[in-house]
Amino acid sequence: MVNTVFFYVAAALCVCLPIAGFVTQDKKKRMKSDGKLSRRAYVLWAVLAVVIALAVRGYAFGSVPGGMNQDGAMGAVEANALAQHGTDRFGMSWPLHFTAWGYGQMSVLLSYATIPFIKALGLSVVSARLPMLVASLVGIALVYLYARAIFGRRAALIALFLAAINPWQIMQSRWALDCNLFPHVLLAGVYVLTLGVERRGFLYIAMVFFGLAMYCYGIAIFAVPLLLLAICVFLLATRRIKLREALICLGVYALIAWPIYAMSLINALSLPSLRVGPFTIPYFPDSMRVNDILFFAQDKVAQLYANAHSLLDVVILQKPLWAHNAIPAYGTIYLFAMPFAALGLVTLCFGLTPRKEADAAARAGRFALLAWLIVGLLVALVFNGININRVNLIFYPLILLCALGVNALMDCAWPRATAAIVAVLYGVSFAGFTAQYFTDHAAIMARENATGYGDALAFAERQNPKTIYLTAYPKDWYSPDSSIILMMFYNKTDALYFQGRADARGTDGEVWLPFHERYQVVDFGASGVPENPNAAYLLRDYETDLFDATRYDIREFGMFSVAMPRR
Repeated sequence: MVNTVFFYVAAALCVCLPIAGFVTQDKKKRMKSDGKLSRRAYVLWAVLAVVIALAVRGYAFGSVPGGMNQDGAMGAVEANALAQHGTDRFGMSWPLHFTAWGYGQMSVLLSYATIPFIKALGLSVVSARLPMLVASLVGIALVYLYARAIFGRRAALIALFLAAINPWQIMQSRWALDCNLFPHVLLAGVYVLTLGVERRGFLYIAMVFFGLAMYCYGIAIFAVPLLLLAICVFLLATRRIKLREALICLGVYALIAWPIYAMSLINALSLPSLRVGPFTIPYFPDSMRVNDILFFAQDKVAQLYANAHSLLDVVILQKPLWAHNAIPAYGTIYLFAMPFAALGLVTLCFGLTPRKEADAAARAGRFALLAWLIVGLLVALVFNGININRVNLIFYPLILLCALGVNALMDCAWPRATAAIVAVLYGVSFAGFTAQYFTDHAAIMARENATGYGDALAFAERQNPKTIYLTAYPKDWYSPDSSIILMMFYNKTDALYFQGRADARGTDGEVWLPFHERYQVVDFGASGVPENPNAAYLLRDYETDLFDATRYDIREFGMFSVAMPRR
């Protein structure tokens, strides 16, 4: 009900205020006296936005969300192996793409960025999540700087607040997922490129960020070249850069990004992995990612229709598929905010033509934002079954468009009253989102992230069993590797032990069995309980009934339990 009312209020503002702006007299005089902040007030508001951003992202950082998501644990395990040995967990030297789950691979940049945190703090939930927190805070700063460069001072302050309280931005900052680094690196590239329109050195620095973006997410191989091509054509057509400068940019980008294109060629032609110095450009024989692309669908028309429906659901209606990404009552940019984004898009399109030469850099930055938005929409249409993760590159443009839309409303009429109404809409929604995120939603995420697994595993290890049978978790999503990855994360397992190239010892000094003999994944419901008097059994809470209480001692740890044979 509240969302519906807020949506109609936002829509009414976006329709009525522009009309009022046309009919109200003495607009410039009124704006001069009523629409500007003093320097001191501006700084105070900016500081408040920063404090809010830090507080909502830092509060209970290591414990909310509880547990550890499988993908986040996978990236951290790979980072730990790289920190210790310079290889992934399989022994591949500095891979430029991870084997990960086998059938679906993982980008490397977030794991590479995690290495210093692991070296400083050890492998833990906090060290695994810190890189995304840092990237997200930098992203908020870049939103402000980019908005100021292309929209102006007031719009930048609005954008700073909207980024600080944005649901998507908050939730991804606490989830160590490789692909969530992509929009932050892309934002850095677009902002620095905008600076490069007037200061050429920044053009080439921007290409470094675009090159690094290729190591953030597989979708970048489609999105980044398309975005760069659109911006390049625009800059050449408007004579903001010369062909020679465009070629230098291409060279810088290619120098960093070529291994990703080489990897695509290697896997398309089933060629062997390639070593370049210490780095490995890998071949993945079991990859299924090609099935995610529209061009390879059997019925392309039907798949395009399905993709368009997903685009409507995920981007416009803001319907989350997973609890990791959004809370249904608030969406990704707040459910009421689409009218602001629509008005911002209209304002953006009208602002592409500058009134003076000094506006040329801002014009280029605005075009880059429009191109970024269009590329994000194309990604949603080309890649099948998109979710918030797969189309995450679109949310920074939406945040910026909302800021531009609100800023445009304040240029229409009654800026102080408009600001007050908008502040109520966002303030009430942010308060509701925050309250739910740290309470009810935290409880949901505790189950989604296998809370209790680490405590149960630690208890099982303290019993010094020869074998630990791990429940097949989760049964309906990933392969049995999920349970193995969680075990390696919480145990801080040495990759050499996993590979069978080193021994491991218990607290009593006894040498353990080889890794794959000591840790075995079992679906207790389907295959029964293996008989082993020297074992411990890590199981889900609903599997305890499978263990005879007269023969096993059972300890509960949240949604997991440990069964020990009675002796």
